[in-house]
Amino acid sequence: MDFPVFNFQGGPFCMTGVDSLAEPDVLEFGIDITDLKKYIPENGLYEVFLNIENHGVPGELQYFSIIDYSKPAPEEHQIVSSTEMFFTGDNYYFQLLNLESRNFFDYPKVINETSILGEINNKTELNIFIEGGQTPYEYSIEYIKTYSIQTSLKAYPSDQNVDYDTITSIKIFPDWKVPLANELWDSLSINTYGIVGFYNKEIAVPERRYPYELYPEANRPTLFSSYARYQFYGSYPKPASIQISDTEIEIFLKYRKIINSIKYYYPELHIQLTKLGVIEVTYSDSIPQSDICAQIRSDIGNYFVPYSESEVFNTVTFTPIIPDSLFTIDSTGLLAMRAVSEPGVYEVYVKVKDANGDEFTKRFEFNIIDENLIGDLYPNPSSDFINFNLQTGIEQSGIIEIFDISGRLLYKETTNLNAGINTINLNINDFCHGDGCYFLRASFDNKSQVKRFIFMR
Repeated sequence: MDFPVFNFQGGPFCMTGVDSLAEPDVLEFGIDITDLKKYIPENGLYEVFLNIENHGVPGELQYFSIIDYSKPAPEEHQIVSSTEMFFTGDNYYFQLLNLESRNFFDYPKVINETSILGEINNKTELNIFIEGGQTPYEYSIEYIKTYSIQTSLKAYPSDQNVDYDTITSIKIFPDWKVPLANELWDSLSINTYGIVGFYNKEIAVPERRYPYELYPEANRPTLFSSYARYQFYGSYPKPASIQISDTEIEIFLKYRKIINSIKYYYPELHIQLTKLGVIEVTYSDSIPQSDICAQIRSDIGNYFVPYSESEVFNTVTFTPIIPDSLFTIDSTGLLAMRAVSEPGVYEVYVKVKDANGDEFTKRFEFNIIDENLIGDLYPNPSSDFINFNLQTGIEQSGIIEIFDISGRLLYKETTNLNAGINTINLNINDFCHGDGCYFLRASFDNKSQVKRFIFMR
């Protein structure tokens, strides 16, 4: 699972390079692990841990705690409160906590392994397996980089003849679906922070769970946020105008300034959401980039203004990118990656939605191998034995593994290889228990190769 990062570098900053800390080598952030609580099978004592995989020089962990916001008052469990060194390799820190199950079987879960094996110039397929939730399931591919972002200086749009209402927040239901982050949404919530929440079900009552969220929601909607500044903590009614046409939604907001006990309202920002998915926000004044953070936040992608100390702008435009995806997924959950000629690790996010609207997003890595270590594999298809050749220039040991299409390891053997051609014979009846596609991986000499074969009884 991938978790949102918050409170980056000690404040409500997005991860764009802004560093408010005095020491440039210190990294500070929080990780929202709330979604883990959906997958606790029963009430009890659980180990919540942080593992730092360090591949460089030793470092310092200055502070680490787990904060539970589900109680009437937040409970903080300090794990590291004074500086500890961490070294190359795995560095493990944990706390035992009593956690409550949240209807474990009500939520869908993708149970496939994350890493998938494949070979160059061959299509790779994976059947997605689900536990929990309510059938039928809907499958979709989530694209991480779905927006281009531009900043510019533009004239502030005219609000002449525009009617304003004083609001704190409002819910709207346009006649057309509003596109954002690869989905179509049927309802929006808009508040005077300039934050728009996107929904596909009845809007929930907000539940304040975190101190860092400007506009927290109980069901964590996909959000567009026009800014995140300290002075916008705390809500007060402000004038807003919302115009909905057949092609766009236009939002004007004003800010309040009190002079000699008299309230004055001035243009603050203009947000435009189009039916084509373009989002543009224009601020009433030109703003140094370090002060502003227009952003889109969703389960699988965050889009922030590129950071530049010198740039001054008043408009940010998010334009959808139509991806040329390597991946497709059908209504049965068959995920396919088209053949590629270059080896490497290819990443894809798959989202599953059940009949109740509950969702689960999982990241898969397709590890496409190039090395020609395995000779002809035959017979293919096979109902009992497979034969293949492994050729090596020196005597050495090798590893032979068999995986099913979900990436689950079925068989593993370490064998001695002689210099030259080694013929291997495997009785696949011992571990292939159903007709279908399986993968053979051979590894030796710091290299590995994968070949696909079909088992048919």
